[in-house]
Formats: sequence, C-alpha cells, structure tokens
Amino acid sequence: MGALTSNPRLRWLLLYLGWLFAFLPVAPWVWRRWLRPVLGAYITLDAIHIGEYVLLGWLLRWTRLRWLEQPSTHRRGAAWLRLICVVGLIAFLDEIVQGMLPNRYADVRDFLCDWGGALVGAVGERCWRWKKT
Repeated sequence: MGALTSNPRLRWLLLYLGWLFAFLPVAPWVWRRWLRPVLGAYITLDAIHIGEYVLLGWLLRWTRLRWLEQPSTHRRGAAWLRLICVVGLIAFLDEIVQGMLPNRYADVRDFLCDWGGALVGAVGERCWRWKKT
C-alpha cells in the first residue's frame, strides 16, 4: 500500500487499467448500441483500440515508475525496452481476456494496434516532457 501513497500518479494508471479490463465484457454492446450509429462511418474498432492504448502508454510514462525511468549502466535504452515489454504483456493479456469472453475474440491485428498505440502514447509523453524542460 505504501507504493500507492508514494506515487499518486500510480493511482491514475491503476484506475485506468482497471477500467480497461472491466470494460472488456460490455465493449461490444456499447459499440453496437451507441458508438456505431454515431461514429460508425468515421471511426473503426481498430482506432478505438489505438486510442485506448495511446492513453495507457502516456500514463505508463507519466507515472515515472522507477523501473521504467532508471537508466541502465549496461545498455542504453533499457528503460524503453522494459516499457515495450510491459506494453506488449498488457496488450497480450487484453487479447487473452477477450478470447475468453462470449461474443469477443482474440486478434493479432488488435494486439498490434494496442502495442503501437501505447508506444505512440509513451513517445508523445516523452516529447511533451522534453519540451517542458
């Protein structure tokens, strides 16, 4: 519990991850009922996947977790490699959970959209922070 109080940004990340996985069972219903009639001609499900994970990538960098920020003495870019692995694991778990739900299926294209979106969000947050300094 001490980790949550020492980094209040971590609460936002955990809240978003909880929302992301809790929303999985009702996402097709929300899409069919509300989003497709309004946005169906303008946006696809792949774009929604990318948008969700852009926010996740941004939050992962924004929380400034020590193991994602700490520079490695052995290799340059090790923090980015860890971030890529964490994002890939979260996207993989997302697709596994989708595969277990009725009316949902796991898709490699969704996995790649998730992973790419999160990396775009992480790079965007890094550029935003770099511009501020």
